[in-house]
Amino acid sequence: MIKDILIESNSGQTRLALLEDGDLSEYYVERKGQEKLAGNIYLGRVANILPGMQAAFVDIGLDKNAFLHAGDILVDSHDREAIQSRLGIQSIKKMLKPGQELMVQVIKEPGGTKGPRISSHVTLPGRLVVLLPTVEYTGISRRIENEEERTRLKNAADALRPQGMGLIVRTAAENAGEDELKQDVEYLLRLWNSIRLRSSHSTSPVLIHRDESLAYRSVRDMLTSDVRAILIDHEEQYQSAFEMAGMLSPELQERVSL
Repeated sequence: MIKDILIESNSGQTRLALLEDGDLSEYYVERKGQEKLAGNIYLGRVANILPGMQAAFVDIGLDKNAFLHAGDILVDSHDREAIQSRLGIQSIKKMLKPGQELMVQVIKEPGGTKGPRISSHVTLPGRLVVLLPTVEYTGISRRIENEEERTRLKNAADALRPQGMGLIVRTAAENAGEDELKQDVEYLLRLWNSIRLRSSHSTSPVLIHRDESLAYRSVRDMLTSDVRAILIDHEEQYQSAFEMAGMLSPELQERVSL
């Protein structure tokens, strides 16, 4: 199957079409000023706590406060009291207090009268792996079915996984070399360190990291080995995608065209 990605941008909209053997398979639209929030990272401030729901509302600088469930709160694995709170033995009031600052990531878009849902467990996706800075874990995409390849990637990920952090190997990593995986991990570590530095010099509520444009994400998330080309009709969007491809692998740049 031959796949092509077409991206056009005009009148404040960016549209992406994924073609499979010339037929439309997937379609996405991103409007200026209405970009998705999922994936964005904020330094938030706890507005109020709802003990009966084991949840809190957090001000992240949007019109509506974000919803944070107790199960999505980062706890110190060495803190017995915090672990008991996670299990529901103690109240969320033992985990958070009004006015407390914390770094959070949007995991669900706002809808209707509800604000976005957030988590203090951050995930940073690269092309081949996803970095989990707050969780010690190694996982392999279920779409990689060959057991020998899964074992190879698991061993490679275990060797590359930063201490105290986790990695999920994405489908695009199938048959990738260890040097490619290492390059992706190092890029994500640099990104995480810059996010932490920005957070330490910021005052809540504030946006710390915005997930990239649709064109940028198309390279990061969709440019797999079976994609022949990404064709873009907008200079700025093209530059964003071309630079992302270069950070990941110079070979990928050959498939991104204006």
